[in-house]
Amino acid sequence: MDNIVKKYLEICNSEFSQYGFKQHKRAFVRVVNDVVQIFAIEKSRFYKEYKVVFAIIPLCLRIEKHYVKGSVYSKSLRRLEYAEWALKGDCWKYDPKSNRSIDECVESIITQVTKHLIPLFIRADSCKTAYNELCEVDKIVFGSIKPDGSDSKYFKDGVFLLDNVKYYIALKNGNYDIALDYLRAFEQQNEKSFDSIVKMGYLKDKECIRREKILVDLRKEIERISKQEEHHMANLQKLLKDNEEHSITNLSKFIT
Repeated sequence: MDNIVKKYLEICNSEFSQYGFKQHKRAFVRVVNDVVQIFAIEKSRFYKEYKVVFAIIPLCLRIEKHYVKGSVYSKSLRRLEYAEWALKGDCWKYDPKSNRSIDECVESIITQVTKHLIPLFIRADSCKTAYNELCEVDKIVFGSIKPDGSDSKYFKDGVFLLDNVKYYIALKNGNYDIALDYLRAFEQQNEKSFDSIVKMGYLKDKECIRREKILVDLRKEIERISKQEEHHMANLQKLLKDNEEHSITNLSKFIT
């Protein structure tokens, strides 16, 4: 483990355990109400660079053990301060031979976690509060992106719709009109991808059948939620509850 990671983990344990975060390898995890919050340090593919990523995931999404590493459904911490990210990129750079450089790098990361991430985690402490907060994060992260005509349908009022996290949060909150926006974006994206690959002749029959089934299932789900079919909505609530229980089981070692 690099000196910079050791120092970062020591300070994080000292500074952020008061909020209920517990270390798991290079990640810090806490469960609060019906969401899990994670932030983790990752080595960049470039030498002498580290990146910090974070995620807020609803328990009803069915969280697996490997999600705790931080890379699943994550965003870059540096992008929470867009102007700085635009100028310097996602990563923190340092000189591994310089103790001063290491100290300055760690101090910068801790400052960003304290200034941007902890307040976000405090505000987004449940599905009820997390949805709007994550929408605001989208507006920062994607603020400079000018989607072309083919991609604009995946955004609504600056919010990115190809996002399982916000979709499941909308379901948990009972905001079905909002959930339908995400389902329709998933449908359009799968349809576009499927048509493109078919035209290029890359798909074998088995894969074609699989992808066609995904589209059929998405369209059925859109129809059922649109109609608020009583039996289906009851099954959906049961699914969300079962997912939460599964998530708690997988996360229990990190939250006890």
